[in-house]
Amino acid sequence: SELKNNYKDNRIASSPSEEEIENGIKDIIDNYYPGYWIDSFTEPNGMKDENILKLSKAFSDILVSN
Repeated sequence: SELKNNYKDNRIASSPSEEEIENGIKDIIDNYYPGYWIDSFTEPNGMKDENILKLSKAFSDILVSN
């Protein structure tokens, strides 16, 4: 519900319908990839092999689909 409210707040000017809000949230969730995209000084886990593999998959999926 918090995500829904944030999405609504960001689109107030265009007055989205309830269906548009739900579709927008679905798009966000469907296109979510786990992993840290942050510098290694702020988040040292960003350099772990597991994280790099997650980010690599995300980049690969996005580049291949476009």
